[in-house]
Amino acid sequence: MMKKLLLLVALITTSFTYSQIVTVDSAPASLEQGEVFTMFGSFDAISPDSVENNLAFVLRLYDTTTNNYVSQIAFGSVNKNGITAGSNVESAPMTVPSDLTPTADLPADREYRLVVSYKRTIAGDFPNATQVVTITEAVVPTISYSSLPTEITSEGAPNQPGYGYGVLPYEVTWSNLTVTTPASKIFNQLKDAGGAQVAGTSFDVTTPNGSMTLSWGYFGGGLLVAGTQAGVFSQYSGGGANNITAKINVVATLGTKDFEINKVSVYPNPTKDLITISTQSSYKSISVYDLTGKTVKTFGETKLLNVSEFSNGMYFLKTDTGLQAKFIKQ
Repeated sequence: MMKKLLLLVALITTSFTYSQIVTVDSAPASLEQGEVFTMFGSFDAISPDSVENNLAFVLRLYDTTTNNYVSQIAFGSVNKNGITAGSNVESAPMTVPSDLTPTADLPADREYRLVVSYKRTIAGDFPNATQVVTITEAVVPTISYSSLPTEITSEGAPNQPGYGYGVLPYEVTWSNLTVTTPASKIFNQLKDAGGAQVAGTSFDVTTPNGSMTLSWGYFGGGLLVAGTQAGVFSQYSGGGANNITAKINVVATLGTKDFEINKVSVYPNPTKDLITISTQSSYKSISVYDLTGKTVKTFGETKLLNVSEFSNGMYFLKTDTGLQAKFIKQ
């Protein structure tokens, strides 16, 4: 009888000591440098035992050879003092350090893990559960300029776009942007040397990566004066990306190099239906843009364009090799 009683006590003690439960219910498999995240975990300390102080959520670096952690990196503890059990508990927000070494650059015997852990009040041990997580370099959203010229002409009057006030031979390029619904915009401005806006345009961003050739709408107030510097500015309304600025020298007439690159003419201009492209240079495609910078139509390798279906107004065209011109549809 005594042996049976001792065996029963031993079984109860073993169950009480080792049957605690802790799990990682949900956690990211991959995180970027600088990313804010949460995770979920469950626990059961087995009554009458309970949690002492906090249910700890931790990002740690582990030595895989010894299975011991090397350093604790981020904490998201939740107060569960005296609580026996809980399920699907969400951690406090945690932030991956922006300079944390990516997993790909760690030694072979190191790895990052997300941990759920706590101390039991009676048993005094630390039940825990872990999940491996990959840390990657942060993806930086950017906007930039492609093929930005060094000069812009001062020619062109308000509402009569010349080279300076119409199409500029460069593009706004963006990458890794967070696209919102409805779509966010990239706002662009052309300003004179005094900071007054000469022209501007905006367009919707519907993809994380892309580019757009700019066509300016005249705003008034500013004036491009030969011998000064104009400013070009672009900003993403969705946030997170860099704002970009650049300076362009204002000249009375474009230099020979710029003129030859963009030497192209169209006729008849104005036109009601057909226009002919006149140039000695070759190209594979040609795109037509309206005043907002939206692509209206793209043609193949042809020098005769049918624009009869276009609405009346001013348009700009640009070849895949950078040739540019403007025309009016009547």
